[in-house]
Amino acid sequence: MLSVLNLTLVGMVIVPGHHKEALTIIEGVVFDNRNEYVYLVASAEATSVATAPLALLDDRDASRKSRLGALHRFGDALAREAHRFRPGPPGPRYETPK
Repeated sequence: MLSVLNLTLVGMVIVPGHHKEALTIIEGVVFDNRNEYVYLVASAEATSVATAPLALLDDRDASRKSRLGALHRFGDALAREAHRFRPGPPGPRYETPK
């Protein structure tokens, strides 16, 4: 219904009839290369919605908010799971092939 007002310049600047949705998913894993032991796995997601008139809608607002939200949730999940991390005794030193 409000999309009809986009035909006018006033409608494009005043009527908040457009929105942008963003979903960000972050997944991470910490593992040991030598013995292929997985120490922890974490995943987080966040969504964000930006609503504004067509002329003033900035696509980056929704993306930025969802990325920051997912990053904060991922950090919290990583901190929650990190207490289980128990490093084992050091193994033999791995020499890089030349």
